[in-house]
Amino acid sequence: ELIDCSYSYDNNGCQGGLIDNAFNYIIDNKINLSVDYPFANREQRCKIKRKKPRYSMTEKVSINPVDVSGLMKLVDQQPVAVAMEIQRDFQFYTGGVYQNSNCGDSLNFALTVVGYLSDKNNQYFILRSCWGALWGESGYARMQIGEGSGTCGIANDLDYAPKI
Repeated sequence: ELIDCSYSYDNNGCQGGLIDNAFNYIIDNKINLSVDYPFANREQRCKIKRKKPRYSMTEKVSINPVDVSGLMKLVDQQPVAVAMEIQRDFQFYTGGVYQNSNCGDSLNFALTVVGYLSDKNNQYFILRSCWGALWGESGYARMQIGEGSGTCGIANDLDYAPKI
């Protein structure tokens, strides 16, 4: 729905958009669940299903501190939309814990952090991508947590998140 319907919020379908603009679209219009407006892996004509339940954000909450520890605190409460700098190897990720010391903080892709594992042997975020179940580990990836702004800048742009 965000790909197809949020052009008036300065998003550009499959050519990209901003998380903040998507939040504003949801606040103003509400949004269908993904089961009611499934991801099609391509742009389509906007076809909002108004007869299905629609959901909105109630408020935005600040993330403190703005780093991986702040992201982990928020993920303890809910899934979190983030941006990261993806490299070509991430597009072809098929499994395991993703590590790339060559990517930086030039954020160019949005995805959702749905959880993490942090013990002395394993430290990774669990990410859900919009690329569908055929990508990664059934649509998910495990990515090394890193320090500061995290691997590929994943915690670099976390001023606030929606309260759901």
